[in-house]
Amino acid sequence: MTQLPPHSVTDLLVLSYVQLRDAWVKAHQVQDCSTDAPWHQWRDVPEDAPITLRDVLMDFGEKSGSLAARAVGQHLDLLARAYWLDPAAPDGPEWDRWPYAAAYGPARAILESAALAGWLLDPDPDPDERALRGARLALWSRAIDWEDDLRSAGFDVRRNDNDTPYVWSDGSSRPLSLSALVRYVFSRRGTRLYGRWSKQLHNDPVAIAPRSTLRVEDDGLHLGSIIREDEHIELAVDVADMLLVAGQRQAAYFGRTVEPIGHACHQVAGCLRSCADPPHPVLGPFFRAK
Repeated sequence: MTQLPPHSVTDLLVLSYVQLRDAWVKAHQVQDCSTDAPWHQWRDVPEDAPITLRDVLMDFGEKSGSLAARAVGQHLDLLARAYWLDPAAPDGPEWDRWPYAAAYGPARAILESAALAGWLLDPDPDPDERALRGARLALWSRAIDWEDDLRSAGFDVRRNDNDTPYVWSDGSSRPLSLSALVRYVFSRRGTRLYGRWSKQLHNDPVAIAPRSTLRVEDDGLHLGSIIREDEHIELAVDVADMLLVAGQRQAAYFGRTVEPIGHACHQVAGCLRSCADPPHPVLGPFFRAK
């Protein structure tokens, strides 16, 4: 990845997200799979065996995980465009290219999509657990189409106080939520990122006020934003790290190499962290604090 001068942080972010997007898309175009990979295990049934609802649910989960993974690439594309030239004023100053809080929308969408893909394409669960995850996803997605069939198939479908259906299992089930999947796939770090990015996305004044300015002039009030290059670099590093985790899960599920995702994530994160050596005048304090 090309090292850019310290003043071209926006260019560095564009290159970073483009590289991550291209690697993610390329990895999902691979068709070769190991014959002993987890995705083959639940298909290991006689050809003349009848198709059961469990088979349908596992197939539904796998296809849904692949769709969520494809969405990751699309949101990465949006992040790259967020820092590119303004089509209405391509020759404008560089500071007009900063999206401020807007970048956290696609970043959170990436976290959600990667978590959903990482949960559904998890290499560890056995076929029964895969079917259960497919059932939980089906109720979360469109309960009206699935609830009766799941009950008929023997799933214990219950409703919470808000009348939301869910599959009861092992005495601890509850309605599916994306925040729970983020925690499951990315642990506490993912939960912290999800909360922080959500506050930016939903315009929490506690989050956005310290990054805003108010100027009073003769022609009125002017509300602006403080350019925090360090936070946008930190955002890109976090995205790369989350993609690596999700990419490793999917590679293991299908029996494929994690490349080129692994190489791109390590290269992008390493390049961005290297901004601290020598310290960037703005980025330095953030990386030293790490």
